[in-house]
Amino acid sequence: MVVIISDYNDVSTHEVADWLSYYNIEFDIFEFNDLINTKHATINVQRKSLKASCSFWMRKHSKIKESITSALEISLLLTEMENNNCFWLNSYNDAFISKAKQLRIAKRIGLNIPNTIISGNRMDIGSFIENRKCIIKRIDLLHKNSNDSNYVWYTQIIKNVDSLPDGYFIIQEYIEKEFEIRSFYLEGKFYSMAIFSQLDEQTKIDFRKYNYDNPNRTIPIKLPKDIEKKLNSLFKELKMNSGSVDLILNKNEEYYFLEINPYGQFNMVSKPCNYYIEESISKKLSNPHEKIN
Repeated sequence: MVVIISDYNDVSTHEVADWLSYYNIEFDIFEFNDLINTKHATINVQRKSLKASCSFWMRKHSKIKESITSALEISLLLTEMENNNCFWLNSYNDAFISKAKQLRIAKRIGLNIPNTIISGNRMDIGSFIENRKCIIKRIDLLHKNSNDSNYVWYTQIIKNVDSLPDGYFIIQEYIEKEFEIRSFYLEGKFYSMAIFSQLDEQTKIDFRKYNYDNPNRTIPIKLPKDIEKKLNSLFKELKMNSGSVDLILNKNEEYYFLEINPYGQFNMVSKPCNYYIEESISKKLSNPHEKIN
């Protein structure tokens, strides 16, 4: 039995579920948001499907906007579920591993990282970017505008410190890239893709600013063994068994680690590169102790 915690409208969730159906694996899907109501969560945990489960997949993790008490109750509830000797692909706690921690461990392990500060102080940011080209991105990628609606804050070149809104930011020295890399990690195996985003002004700084009229060229690639070894060590230190890794290859053919998103999109890698990641995930969930081919 496999239980998937996700958003009902997540396409990748249903594509993995299709493979589970194909292999005749029983599964259940429910939304993380349902757990905001702790009474409802208790009902879910008592269901036979949850108590008898051998595998859980924390696919999507909605941020908790309710009280600290509710957040604590949910955290304790899921921690109890995670300690039932079942296999978990991704964890509730993965979402709370900071970018700063990722970068700090990555550097210690021997991965290149851009010169970085994390700050909400305009004076410190101004001092850091003096005489160097830098990019900036928010700690929280979603930001509210004046009419209280959400919009995505894309990575961008920082030009005017005084115009920054309140909040904390990641500021990094800009790296001239040969191409970007999105690599999906699944229990020791990497599925990697090169993204030639620098060839388009719209996507040059942040490939998520997709140009649907002229999509970026993408190709499957194999990361060097030493890079995969270091990334594997990073995942193990972070106690994460899956996630999407963003890297850059610079003009000197040096690899730079940017971040891991534990709940990142992987169909953007799977389909163009014919990796069939969705099938691999379904096999891992149905046979968690078998090594991925």
